[in-house]
Amino acid sequence: MERDADALTGLNEHEGRNRAEWNRIAPEWVAGAERNWSSEPHWGIWHVPEADLRALPMGLDGLDGLDAVELGCGTAYWSAWLARRGARPVGVDLSENQLATARAMQERHGLAFPLVHASAEAVPLDDDPVVEFHLGHGEMLDLLRATGFEDVRLREVHAPPGGDVEECRHYATRGWSQQWPVEEIWAARKR
Repeated sequence: MERDADALTGLNEHEGRNRAEWNRIAPEWVAGAERNWSSEPHWGIWHVPEADLRALPMGLDGLDGLDAVELGCGTAYWSAWLARRGARPVGVDLSENQLATARAMQERHGLAFPLVHASAEAVPLDDDPVVEFHLGHGEMLDLLRATGFEDVRLREVHAPPGGDVEECRHYATRGWSQQWPVEEIWAARKR
């Protein structure tokens, strides 16, 4: 696949709304991209360190030569962390403005990996024309196993106590997220 690809055609109504909103707020994520591309790997809005969460089944040192797809990559900082550890990531995002930030970060940090302008509902990396999103956990496990994945893991991310990450009230407060997970990490290996 070429370094950058644009696969957006025929967006449905909610994809169009999401694209417009993420393009509108993309400038608000540039400073975070600069920090995240230069920091140690962490997860989600609460910046829970991967070293503490251990969401990747193979760990950060077992990524050499693995393929990875980051759906909804935004500024692609996870793809950058994966690439630095020897994986071959592809970042996929609906927002061309978020991908523009990702390309700027690639240039600044001397990293190159494909960035695909597409909806996660219709990723042009798979021949299957039907892609569902936010399935129930049982359905997601069944789908991953039926399509050749193994060592499937789900980590639910809670906010850690304290911390230097500002409250994300548009999404969830720290107190609420300490009791209930607001983000999920699915990791699986292709057989």
